[in-house]
Amino acid sequence: MGVTARRADAAVDVPAFTTAEMLAALPEGLMLPEGATPSQRRVADVLALYRAVFLNSTEPVAIIDSVGRYLEQNAAHETLLGYSAEELRGQTPAIHLGDETFRTIALELQRFGQSRNEVVSRSKDGQQRVLELSSFAVRDRSGRAVCYVGIGRDVTDQREAARALERRFEELRAIYRMAEALGQASAPEEMYDEAIDGLMQATHADRASILLFDGDGVMRFKAWHGLSDGYRAAVEGHSPWTRDTRDPQPVAIADVSADANLAALRDVISAEGIHALAFVPLIDDTGSLLGKFMLYFDAVHQWADAELRLAQTVAHHVAFAVTRHRRDSELKEANRAKSVFLATMSHELRTPLNAIAGYTDLLEIGVHGEMTAAQIEAVQRIQANQRHLLRLIDDVLDFAKLEAGHLQFDIATVPVQETVDGARVLVEPQLRSKDIKFEYRTGDPFVTCRADRAKMQQVLANLLSNAWKFTPAGGTVAIGWEATGDEVRVDVRDTGPGIPQNNLETIFEPFVQLHMGFRRKAEGTGLGLSISRELARAMGGEVKAESIVGEGSTFTLILPRNA
Repeated sequence: MGVTARRADAAVDVPAFTTAEMLAALPEGLMLPEGATPSQRRVADVLALYRAVFLNSTEPVAIIDSVGRYLEQNAAHETLLGYSAEELRGQTPAIHLGDETFRTIALELQRFGQSRNEVVSRSKDGQQRVLELSSFAVRDRSGRAVCYVGIGRDVTDQREAARALERRFEELRAIYRMAEALGQASAPEEMYDEAIDGLMQATHADRASILLFDGDGVMRFKAWHGLSDGYRAAVEGHSPWTRDTRDPQPVAIADVSADANLAALRDVISAEGIHALAFVPLIDDTGSLLGKFMLYFDAVHQWADAELRLAQTVAHHVAFAVTRHRRDSELKEANRAKSVFLATMSHELRTPLNAIAGYTDLLEIGVHGEMTAAQIEAVQRIQANQRHLLRLIDDVLDFAKLEAGHLQFDIATVPVQETVDGARVLVEPQLRSKDIKFEYRTGDPFVTCRADRAKMQQVLANLLSNAWKFTPAGGTVAIGWEATGDEVRVDVRDTGPGIPQNNLETIFEPFVQLHMGFRRKAEGTGLGLSISRELARAMGGEVKAESIVGEGSTFTLILPRNA
């Protein structure tokens, strides 16, 4: 049977095979009648080409008849599913896709003539694979669908890699959040809670806990999630390592019921509903064992090496946070003890110094009889040194109070001109004693700032006294102030030796004096500038320094201007 297709140049006989006949012949090849024409042979060649593509495609391809049964599959399809052509013939794709998925695809093909889906396919041996499945209808001359072709692409490995990457990203994000939260935690309990949350998010464990050694060398629970009081009481103190163990490694137990080392605790653990657990050591930066964190699963769990490496990463962050917090606590306690000592010492020293001042005043006014000129000079030297020592003690006491946060401030509206005048009066005798020229530049007498008046005057007196110390005889010390915008700036300038640029911040550290060399030439504790800056900051201001070596320095007190 055939039809004649006429063209302008010739009449060609083309065999009138139906689509179904062509598809049925595709696996075996189309049998041509004897004496086939060239056109018929060309058709056969085309079908042979399609047959070769079908059979040799590396992608799984299958042909389904009009009622949804398998007609044929290529080698790649057979390799994917594990079913032979004979086993599939007469079956529908539901054999490996499941009824619901097959029904969804069939409805799409009936309605649209094509379907694209990502599906899960189960092979003959029960393995599941993820496929990108493209299906389309093959129609005859009348437009009727006579069969369907499905082309699959196995994307299982890509999807698994993507899921693994996503899991890794989530783990890293959980670790980052945990590390950030641990760094911001202000109390041990808050830190432990953050660590537990981070542990469970990063490791996907059902439960978790943190235990640390106490003073007696026993591991005690510090934080936990999902553990009963009875369970904690029963297992507290148990550990696969001792406090002296060097380089302890994680211990992971996939099935508690099968582990001989947990035989004594097996009933307790099983009653809690725990079937797998891991001990992960917490080690500080010296290699000492601090404690452990525990991970628990409610089902038997095969621990992967990657899981344990992740657990050790988390343990490192937790151990670092625990160590940092302990050291911070120890440092705070040491500072507190130092402050208490300094305050006590200052108080004890002030008492005899005040007595010395009282007795020398009595001597100076002649209560115990007239003194010679040499005796009066000696008494005045005693008084000068008593006042100097008292100032040093006051500096130490102020520094101790500032560090401890115990210094009280009375912030109020302060007249700038009057306060600068008060500081000037305090240090003028020092300036005259050293033959130093003093310059004073005033500002608007009605300008005020927000400050503690006594503390502001103390800062200015410190800055002026510091300028006096380091300015040689014949030099100049100047003070002036101005109000700009929302600030008041008081400048203290000297013509001393100046300060190198790289030391302009160092000079504000406690107990620091530059130009000391091997012999200390300037009097004082080295606390004046440190105290001045801290006082200014506590009042909402700042102390800054500018200097040119060989020309001198300028220190500026900045305070908020009163509106």
